[in-house]
Amino acid sequence: MIKINFRKILLFAVLLFVFVGCDLKKAEEAYEKGDYVTAVKYSAKYLDGKKTFPNNKESKQILEKFDTIIKYYEKNIAEAPTIDSKIKYMSEFWEIRTLLDKKSYDKQISFFTGKYTVDELGKNVAEQYYIKGDNIKAVRTDDYLSKAEAYEAGLTYYSYKDIKQKAEDYRFKYSELKAGEYYNSGVSDEKNGRYRSAEENFLAAYNIYKNYGSYKDSQKRYQLNNEKADRAEAEKLYKKAKSQEAAKNYCDAAETFAEADDAYEKHGNYKDSSELGEKNDKLCRQEAADKYYQEARSKEYSARTKREYRDIAQIYNSAYTAYQRYGEYKDSYRKYQDLEEKGKVKVYIAGDMDNIVKDSLKSDFIVLTNSYSSADVRIRIVVDDNGYKQHPEPQLRSRMSYEVSGYMNDEKKYSYTEHNDSKDNLYRKVRDRMKEDVRWETGKLIDSLSRM
Repeated sequence: MIKINFRKILLFAVLLFVFVGCDLKKAEEAYEKGDYVTAVKYSAKYLDGKKTFPNNKESKQILEKFDTIIKYYEKNIAEAPTIDSKIKYMSEFWEIRTLLDKKSYDKQISFFTGKYTVDELGKNVAEQYYIKGDNIKAVRTDDYLSKAEAYEAGLTYYSYKDIKQKAEDYRFKYSELKAGEYYNSGVSDEKNGRYRSAEENFLAAYNIYKNYGSYKDSQKRYQLNNEKADRAEAEKLYKKAKSQEAAKNYCDAAETFAEADDAYEKHGNYKDSSELGEKNDKLCRQEAADKYYQEARSKEYSARTKREYRDIAQIYNSAYTAYQRYGEYKDSYRKYQDLEEKGKVKVYIAGDMDNIVKDSLKSDFIVLTNSYSSADVRIRIVVDDNGYKQHPEPQLRSRMSYEVSGYMNDEKKYSYTEHNDSKDNLYRKVRDRMKEDVRWETGKLIDSLSRM
């Protein structure tokens, strides 16, 4: 037995009613604004959604508006003062007819669809474009384009007479004339050394005529002028780089030699710009590395603290990184490693909760050691939680001492009382509180050690 979901059917019907209602509202709004094509578009959508023609009241309103719209276009087409305004009204009239073509309610709108066919109205539009194209006098190059565009526009509606041939002929003629103009400009530019402009004009000549083949030698001359323009640009950059090199501005020279090489890249290497670029880049990096190295070396003599050693190590590392592409600069990397190691803070941890401290005490400059004597900092935590009593209610008293050599020596007391709680639970709660305090104090300690 097939079950019918009436709730889904009802929901679909309600949604359909809403959407269809929206279309009718949009149609009415467009009609009031005089946008008749849009009004017909949404009216057709509304009627399509109804599946059957609506009741007499709705039917009468829609048909009355259709009749008004048709009369509006018939009147304006007949009285159009110019060919452009006639084309506008005719093309809109044709669009309305296509929107209402082959509808289920064709019988009810046969006063329009029976009177005008899509092909007939399309033919009328095409004819007007044909006349427009014929009326344009071809005097200048752009006149040929205007004629071609008129015939091409008409062809989208209907293949009227020889409109297709005329569209092709005038499009070809325009392309030929325009290509000639670009070509002649390119020749003039080339003669006067304006190679970039010549390149653009020869390319334009080639592109506008390419549907019919290659226009003269426009493609070859585009390539030749492109090379000349790139060469001129590269030479300008090359000379600039040479001046920078002479002034010992090695970093700027390296960048400019690279730009010269890039400018001529499509055609190969430009002179020795690649080699000179690398030479100046090496000198540039050498200068930077030496500056860092001398700075680090000067500060190293007076360094006393772990923090100073680490800072100086980074300067030596900058010297190493600056020249790394060409190898190690002097002993910069070894100096970096030595001072980085010298700047580390060795920490010895003993007592309770050592794992909590180790997990919290993590930083690049901190290393843990098992040697008490070699440690820079010693941490000792002692927990005493033997103060437990059962009566009158479970209670646990504990102490924790947190001692850091040279930084802190603190003792905290903890007391927990819970009704009907076990010793194990009290012990766990006290320990959880102690761990939080250890993590907090250790976090503060890292900041203190970073300044050591």
